[in-house]
Amino acid sequence: MIRLRKGMRLLMSAIDLSGASDELKLMLKTALGDRANDRDAIVEYAVQQVSFGGALLKAVAPELLSDSGRLLYGMAPKLVYAIPGYEYLAEQLVALSNGKLELGKEERKRHKDGKGWQRFLTNVTRRHVIIVGATMTDTDQMEMYKLGCNAQMCKARRITFLITYHGDARQERAQLSGESVDGLHTSLQIAKIPQCPDGNEVLLVDIHDNTIVGFYQGAEIRCRNIDILPKLIDHVGTNYFGGKKCLAASPDAGRGKLVWKAAKILKFDFAIASKFRSATSGATETAGLIGNVRGRNVMTCDDIGNSLGSATGVGALLKKKRAKRSVLVVTHAAIPGAKYVHDFFETGLFEALFITDSLNGANELAAQFPGRVHVIPLAPLLVSEVLG
Repeated sequence: MIRLRKGMRLLMSAIDLSGASDELKLMLKTALGDRANDRDAIVEYAVQQVSFGGALLKAVAPELLSDSGRLLYGMAPKLVYAIPGYEYLAEQLVALSNGKLELGKEERKRHKDGKGWQRFLTNVTRRHVIIVGATMTDTDQMEMYKLGCNAQMCKARRITFLITYHGDARQERAQLSGESVDGLHTSLQIAKIPQCPDGNEVLLVDIHDNTIVGFYQGAEIRCRNIDILPKLIDHVGTNYFGGKKCLAASPDAGRGKLVWKAAKILKFDFAIASKFRSATSGATETAGLIGNVRGRNVMTCDDIGNSLGSATGVGALLKKKRAKRSVLVVTHAAIPGAKYVHDFFETGLFEALFITDSLNGANELAAQFPGRVHVIPLAPLLVSEVLG
């Protein structure tokens, strides 16, 4: 503390050396010798004293640092903002962070022409800003982009984009001549936001194709995918099936490796279905199943659920192979409406559907199918990744 005070006093006295006390002059002479009257040498020495004192306080008594001191040494809580519709995720992350995250305050308006307006009420200067949301729609994508741009312009120290669902993850390559590769375009839109002093980064959740990660990294922005599948399988296997006779199944080869790795970690058995798309109708058909599911409690795991039609093909095979009970576990419930869930259950092939709240509307969907659609909250699965 004494060293910190002396350093600050030195910085002040360096502006007007004539105002320095005899004590400070003696200290300068002892420390700097012939350079005791050199303003640049004094400032350099003072900064060293402040840095040492601040680092010492940070290590042994961080509570003594002022708010500005916490900012200086990167100790201020990370500020969390959410795009419209995903405030619940921001609030849950903050509540679980043990004070290490702070919910940023903002003001929003909608003009008569439909254009939005946003302003940070919490000062984001030199703060680590986390922007939470899913890019399900083009509007969501633009909200994420504008929040990032504003945080950068307001001199945030670092920006983390927590994208819980990347809406264009399945458009990572062109199939037809002239086709737009939207997975690339939307990734570049975020990646090209000017870098903050400590850089920007993107956190994706259970991304459909790791090519998307490459799009960000190729644009020289840090990006990684958070694989929550083991936690989902563990949650369902333990809490729903009681850990008894559990088996994790993949609906296709593309998802197979991830499901197999998760099952291996949890010491569950594994099965995989073979799936192909009809060249004439474009419909997905399930051709076979590898693995013994007889008498087992099966969790079919997929990353994205839309119409849920392809899952029923797997369900039919599981029933034919005499699986005991079957549930579907989907990370991202990009389901167009409740009708698809109703039709899914009408098949009688699955007794329950497990989804996360990576997309807003998950809880509303579950409320329409009580006891059958279960929501696994995402925030507890992600908070350690956000804080890390």
